Amino acid sequence: MKKVTQLKSPFIFLLLPLIFIAGCKKNNLNPNNTANTGKILFTQHAQIWTVNTDGKDAKRINITLPANEQNDGSSPQISPDGNTVFFDAYLMDNSNNIIGHQIFSCSINGGTAVLLVSSNNNQTNYHINAVYTEQQQTKIIYTQWINSGYPNIFKAFTANADGSNAQQINLALPNNVQLYGLTVKLSSDNSTLYFTALSPYLLPSNSALYSANLDGSNVKKLVGVNFASIGAYSTTGTQAKVFYADYIYVSSVNQGTYSRLYQYYSINADGTDQQQINLTFPSNQETTYLAPIVSKDGKLIYFISSKYVTYQQVIVNLYQANVDGSNLKLLLTLNADSSFALGNVF
Repeated sequence: MKKVTQLKSPFIFLLLPLIFIAGCKKNNLNPNNTANTGKILFTQHAQIWTVNTDGKDAKRINITLPANEQNDGSSPQISPDGNTVFFDAYLMDNSNNIIGHQIFSCSINGGTAVLLVSSNNNQTNYHINAVYTEQQQTKIIYTQWINSGYPNIFKAFTANADGSNAQQINLALPNNVQLYGLTVKLSSDNSTLYFTALSPYLLPSNSALYSANLDGSNVKKLVGVNFASIGAYSTTGTQAKVFYADYIYVSSVNQGTYSRLYQYYSINADGTDQQQINLTFPSNQETTYLAPIVSKDGKLIYFISSKYVTYQQVIVNLYQANVDGSNLKLLLTLNADSSFALGNVF
């Protein structure tokens, strides 16, 4: 059967060497002395998994989707109570062509998925961004974008956890600057959105991280970036921070090593005190991949790396480090033939 592998990015051509990974081996869990303070939600092989934050006890969540539906491998999200997983999926025809995009929910224990949001064409895409509680009711934030020619048109919405009562978030962005919807994150007090917006005609100039109230008001530019993906929002003590990965453009593979594609940063939620997170890998063939997520106490980051073997074979590792990049620890090593994405720590 034909495999469907798609990364939700207008710059997929830049990432292809890191996505298609040949071979499949048994997971190798690398024990360490890290205390287990929770679990990590992630996807591999278009399936949703959890693993302890010490790298142990990786388990697949057995989810039953309707016929012709497939998890699309994007970052899943979990409800604040840790009981429900939200994720994106493809609708395919009998020839495995993508003909629609959906958002589903399911129990963390597995079972039959519940359809929340749906399109019946391949041009209208959806992505789950956040799950939160408002007045004791679980709600979701998701983005929609239309592939109707360059540039893609992104919109953000809030909705009830069952997909009902969807309301567009109207962001008052500067002229010629557009939301890039995959990056939307929500503060821990549910009051503030953090997101990337860019000028599609002037990339990378005019690209920046922004904040706004949940209703779309009070838009503020935090920092200029090349092309950034926000990984997490975290509060440590009284200090709120945003963690993100900024894209560094590369043109080729040099003598079997990759130039670093993503550089990690933290920045205060008000845009001050930007700090680069420096990571030292065991091999110069290894590089960070996509944005980090953060532990519940705001002291640790978790992230995926890519270790180049050949042009079409990459080893994917899950790491933990302190938020300043020190004390790097390997949690999980996988060889796979599909894309990977991190969801939440819970």
